[in-house]
Amino acid sequence: MSALLKTRETAVWLILMVVSISNWVLGSQRSSLESDSSATVIILLTLAFFKVSLIMQYFMEVRHANNELKVSCNLWLLAVFLLVTSANVGVFN
Repeated sequence: MSALLKTRETAVWLILMVVSISNWVLGSQRSSLESDSSATVIILLTLAFFKVSLIMQYFMEVRHANNELKVSCNLWLLAVFLLVTSANVGVFN
């Protein structure tokens, strides 16, 4: 049992939990959403895509894959992040 707690995946899982709770706290504060919504949206999306990156690397085993898969996954994640963030802050309006 103690060997399980010392693995890298357990540390990543704890980081994911902390980031998820941070997202929830930041997203549930009405005052921060009303005062500067685009900054809050960018922070929330950045944290969400950071979580996706960790899940891809550690739980989908992309970090052990060949370089082509690593590069294509990272480029896909970056492109989706930029498109979603741009759409949410009103670039396409």
